[in-house]
Amino acid sequence: MSRFHLHIGQGLKTRDHELDLPNAEAAWTEATGLFGDLTRDIVGDLKANPEWHMTVSDASGKVLFKVQLAAEIYDKPA
Repeated sequence: MSRFHLHIGQGLKTRDHELDLPNAEAAWTEATGLFGDLTRDIVGDLKANPEWHMTVSDASGKVLFKVQLAAEIYDKPA
């Protein structure tokens, strides 16, 4: 098993998680599944914090990938 670090950020809020998984492919599967779950929770807060990201790195700190969600509001209703 290898250790992977997930750094989750939305606006000024951040969270870190560590996971023991067999390989980087398993980290991708776990992180993107978590991304889907978290997206449901953060949608209501996107106007206040329009950028959300998750960075996944290995035990040495090397970044393997990043997933992100950004909302852009161009014309606010009156």
